Amino acid sequence: MAVTMAEISKLRQMTGAGMMDCKKALTEAENDMDKAIEILRKKGQAVAAKREDRNAAEGCVLAQSVGEYAAVVALNCETDFVAKNAGFVGLTKSILAAAVEAKAKSLDDVKALEINGQKIADLIVEESGKTGEKMELGAFEYVEAPATIAYNHFGNKLATLVAFNKAGVAEQVYKNVAMQVAAMNPLAVDECNVSDEVKEKEIAYVYDVKAMIQAGIIGFCFVRRAGMFATFEQRLNPISLSLSKSSPTTLFASSDTIRVAL
Repeated sequence: MAVTMAEISKLRQMTGAGMMDCKKALTEAENDMDKAIEILRKKGQAVAAKREDRNAAEGCVLAQSVGEYAAVVALNCETDFVAKNAGFVGLTKSILAAAVEAKAKSLDDVKALEINGQKIADLIVEESGKTGEKMELGAFEYVEAPATIAYNHFGNKLATLVAFNKAGVAEQVYKNVAMQVAAMNPLAVDECNVSDEVKEKEIAYVYDVKAMIQAGIIGFCFVRRAGMFATFEQRLNPISLSLSKSSPTTLFASSDTIRVAL
C-alpha cells in the first residue's frame, strides 16, 4: 500500500521526525501509525546507543524560580546548530517545568519524571533520534529558601540560581545578585567564606601579575583586558558589588548560589 503525503505529515507532526524517516517508518509498518511511531522510537534508541561515545559539549541551560523553589537544567547535545533548534529548546523548557512542578531533588528524579505520559529519559532518546546527535541531561541543581531568583543569560548557555534567607527584598536586588553571580562566578559571598588556601593563591597571583608589569613582561592593555585591575577584595567578594546598602552576609548564604554554564 502506498504511503500518502497526508500520512507522512501526520506522523511528522506527532513525532517531530524528518519526512524521509516518517515515510520509511510508515512503509515498514504498512501504514500502521502506532507501529510507525514505535519504529521511530527504536530508531532513536539505536542512534543514541551508536553515538554514546560522542562528546555532547553543546546544549541549552535554563533556570526557573517559583516562590521558595528554583531549579536549573542543562540538556546537552553535540552541536550549536541543534542547541538552537526550537524543538530542542522546547524540550529543555518542558523538562525544567516538570522538575519545578515536582520540586525534584536530584538528576535521577528528573529523568524519572513524565511529560504527557512519557518518561523524560525516553523523550531525550526520541529527540536524539530526530537530530542524529547524542543527547543527555547534563546537569540539574535546585535551591530552596524563603526567597529564590533565577537568571537566564542571553543565548541559553548560562543560568544562575540564588537562594535568599530573607523574603520581601526588592526584586531588582535579587536579580542584581543573580546577574553578578553569572558575570563573576564568585568564590563565595564574602571573604570569611573563602579558605586560607584560596586566599594565599589569589594573593600570590596578584603579586605575580604586578611583578610582570613592573618587569615589562606584560603590558597595561593585556592586563586590563584580562580584568586584573580589580582589587583583592573585589576578586574574593564580587557579589557585594551588586548591593548598595544591603549586607550580602545577612541577605543570603554562600552555599545557596549556583551557576551552570556550557
